[in-house]
Amino acid sequence: MARALSSREIDAFRAMMQCGTTLAAAEILNTTQPSVSRLLAQAQDAVKFRLFDYRRGRLVPTPEAKMLFEIVQKHYLGLETIQQAAESIRSSGTGLLRIAATPSLAMGVIPTIMKAFRQSSPGVSINLQTGGSLQIRDGLLNGIYDVGLTTSGAHFRTGEFEIEVCDESEALCAVCANSPLASKKEVAVSDFQEATLLTLNRGDDLSDLWRQTLAQHGVKPSSEIEVTYSAILCSLAAADLGIGVVSPYIKPLISDNVRFVRISPRISVKMFAIFPGHLVKSSLSQRFTRSLKETFLHNDPHVVKCGDCTE
Repeated sequence: MARALSSREIDAFRAMMQCGTTLAAAEILNTTQPSVSRLLAQAQDAVKFRLFDYRRGRLVPTPEAKMLFEIVQKHYLGLETIQQAAESIRSSGTGLLRIAATPSLAMGVIPTIMKAFRQSSPGVSINLQTGGSLQIRDGLLNGIYDVGLTTSGAHFRTGEFEIEVCDESEALCAVCANSPLASKKEVAVSDFQEATLLTLNRGDDLSDLWRQTLAQHGVKPSSEIEVTYSAILCSLAAADLGIGVVSPYIKPLISDNVRFVRISPRISVKMFAIFPGHLVKSSLSQRFTRSLKETFLHNDPHVVKCGDCTE
């Protein structure tokens, strides 16, 4: 019968997963390598399944270990959030705002939005984490984040969440600056015929919608390059490896070697602020959301609107 893992066994397991070797794990835990090995053996005995395999003299985590590590990470993130909140309250007296955002938003428009917010709330400590919509969803449900920011609302349309639309813009086509398409007023569906389609992974709302649009018009790209992040897609576009449809909120991050052109038919892109429905909104999250909306309303030049794309 499986027994509960001790805190020392969990610490050793987490350190091993993070460092990859028992020696490195021992260093960060300030203990010896044999001690880490012993704790890992005890942890494996406790859970009653294999945590690591030996391959070429190294310990390699099993799929079960990776699943367990995800749970352990959530546990530690919760503990760290408590510690950060206590420290923030102690040092500033104004609290901690925990934000989760998709990578394209976090690297694109959020720095400008955060700067505007901190001008009115300089004493607030902020924890900004990035992740996909499903990760943000789980974090909000588990009380890890105060607010989530995403352009994909599909995973949040239940009674478990409160959703606010903070901005609405249009999807853009990312093309190389040297491409003939860069000088066009708009890119048509037909321009994707026999082109290399740069796209995000299936399951992304915007990418899936554009695939459906191409299919409805009978347009068949010559090939696809599928990536995880919009920034990577734009880097590939800059290298003239293809063309792809992206959220306009990524534009502040991208180099001059990429042009963003309107697409036809138009596709609306919204930025959502998501709150856990089972919790009362914190005053900080409400202030942040107001600041976010005001930044877009005042048309800050660093925040992309449709009018900033190629004419």
